[in-house]
Order: sequence, then C-alpha cells, then structure tokens
Amino acid sequence: MGHCDQGRHHTEVFAPGELVTFDINDPAVNPDLPGVDVLDDQLYSFGVGDDGTATAHNANKFKKIKGFGGLVLTADGGDPVTDATVELRDGNGGLIETMATDDHGWYLSEYWHKGNSADYELVLLNEDGQPLETQVVQVGKKIKFGQANFYV
Repeated sequence: MGHCDQGRHHTEVFAPGELVTFDINDPAVNPDLPGVDVLDDQLYSFGVGDDGTATAHNANKFKKIKGFGGLVLTADGGDPVTDATVELRDGNGGLIETMATDDHGWYLSEYWHKGNSADYELVLLNEDGQPLETQVVQVGKKIKFGQANFYV
C-alpha cells in the first residue's frame, strides 16, 4: 500500500514513497486552495514498476480542524515556500503565535479560538521579519478554522 499526497499539478508514476499528484490540484484550476481537492469515492490507476498497474480507491474522512492555517506558495508556479514565517495576531495586533511553513508550504497554528466571533490577523513576514502581507480572518461560533493563503 502506498501513500498518495495530492498537492501539485501533474501525475507521476506511483511507487512506494513517491509523490503522486493530479491536475485538479493545479493553482490555475483551483486558485483558492490548490492541493486539497480530493474527490470522494474515486478509483485511481497507478503504474507499479515495469510489471503492471494497481488500482487504489479512496474514501475521504476528514477531521474537523480547529485553529488557523494555510499555504504559502510561489505566485508564478504555485510551488510551496518552505520556512516562510506567518504570525497570528489578535484583533488589536497583539502577537499570539509565530509559525513556519513545512516542506509543502503549510503552516498550522496550535491556538484555538473559543467563544463569540472575533477577527484575527495572519501576517506573512519577509526575510527581514517585516510584514509583507496581512489577511484578516474571522472565527467563532460555527467557524472553527481561520484560513489565509499567501502567494509570493
């Protein structure tokens, strides 16, 4: 059994430990959240070495994520930006948490908002630690996850 990580913009031959990707994850096709659309109840055929093919079937079971997070990608190709710094700030600009993106461009906060709706700022910093872009997200009540994607 192999792991299929849906995150870029083309399909490669599948082998254990290799990254497999699909066109639907192209930022030009899905600019809001590339790398996340995984259609439920689908069959996918993969080449396995030189000996033939195998078929994998998916069943999407996503947990509800709480907190804050998103992607930092290059604007020209949608490639992940590793080690980008994103700050989480409260509605008054007070620093709550500093996060760094992983190898796939994802950042995820450990902070969870509780209570009524409130605005938070997600701030992408440049290499000098200065704000490059700020996005305001609202969480609270039924909205448990604040998401901001940045394209640099």
